[in-house]
Amino acid sequence: MVRGASLLLDVMRAGNSQGLSHYLYGGAPGVAERMKGCLERKIPGVKVVGTDCPPYRKLDDAEVAALGHRITSSGAAIVWIGLGTPKQDHLVHRLAHYTEATLVPVGAAFDFISGNVKEAPTWLHGSGLEWLHRLAGDPKRLWRRYLIGGPRFVIVACRHALREKPKKAKEEQCQSE
Repeated sequence: MVRGASLLLDVMRAGNSQGLSHYLYGGAPGVAERMKGCLERKIPGVKVVGTDCPPYRKLDDAEVAALGHRITSSGAAIVWIGLGTPKQDHLVHRLAHYTEATLVPVGAAFDFISGNVKEAPTWLHGSGLEWLHRLAGDPKRLWRRYLIGGPRFVIVACRHALREKPKKAKEEQCQSE
């Protein structure tokens, strides 16, 4: 598994010598702009050509088209989207129709890089327990996501897998006959 913040920083460092340009879309008001400043200090010469803070609601089709136009006009090669799952995943799907830039959802990377949210200690990275650190840091906002949403997802995924297993077995049986 690749962490969004690590991916973003690694790609920006590697792409810096090739002149890749980046667009930052996400975070609370001021976070993307603060992140741009942090990136420019960490990675001298990095080319961030635009930042945008989304409203706290689903964008309508005209707004998605306008965002696509702003991105295309900026000349960005990569758009980093930090909205959280599943909101960012839905936006990537919709926005892909309006720009040819590469769209990369990176979750809480904006908050981590901008210093808005304290990142989990490195020994927790990749352990599968970073969520626990985030929950402890912001229980009022995240308790429902991690303590209700997570288990609900596991239950739905298991039910789906159990329903698909007999179908797959029948398909394999038909193919072997």
